[in-house]
Amino acid sequence: MARDCLELIQVGWAVGRSVRLCLAGGNTPKPVYRRLAQLLRPGLLPFDLAEVSAPASWTGTALPTPRLELLPGDERFVPANPSQLNQTMLLSCFQPLLQSPGCHWLGWDLSTGPEQACAAMDRELASREAAAAPLFDICFLGLGSDGHVAGLFAPPTVAGQAPAEDVDRQALFTAQAGPSWQGLAPTEPRQRVSLGLAALRSSRHIRFLLRAAGKHRACASLLDGRGDGAGVRLLRSLGPQTESVAAYILD
Repeated sequence: MARDCLELIQVGWAVGRSVRLCLAGGNTPKPVYRRLAQLLRPGLLPFDLAEVSAPASWTGTALPTPRLELLPGDERFVPANPSQLNQTMLLSCFQPLLQSPGCHWLGWDLSTGPEQACAAMDRELASREAAAAPLFDICFLGLGSDGHVAGLFAPPTVAGQAPAEDVDRQALFTAQAGPSWQGLAPTEPRQRVSLGLAALRSSRHIRFLLRAAGKHRACASLLDGRGDGAGVRLLRSLGPQTESVAAYILD
């Protein structure tokens, strides 16, 4: 799995392109990230990331043209509890790589509120958009037992409810179709910020990292394209920018 992703990254570098990865949170992808960070160590690359440096006049926190950019696809809005943040896990996995000036971290701004965090992320992504080019080279996604991906949760369907009465559910799906979204998860920590389907589907390659235990129905629905979970809705909305989709069962 990690070597598959390494090859995709190297393809981008080979044509002179900076590479951007959208990262899933949770525990499932941790071993993949750690292995990928090992494979990407300076000295094991076709070129040395450590050779990339900012101009003397540059005063910003990010390099003007980073060769590798890492971004969490969603975040738990609990700034007072760093141990619960996806960012904490991701920075731990990629910390050796992030010491290189050629690697840049683009995280969610949790210093204000969820709405402001989404607006700030929207601006960051808009500044990186290029005509006919996807935002991400690789988008890593997990899958919840309810079929959610990233932080795109949906309320449970009420048994016997007619579709015409399900206005709130459809309004939620419409809101989640944008570049980012802030809302509630069914479990604590409930407040979440997340990239929306418009951003997630702007990916050259999508890699689902799954654990089937307790999620057999969600995995089957994703692979069969059934239901209205965010993962299924994402796959239905993919366009020609997406070159490949793969699912890895890590059990």
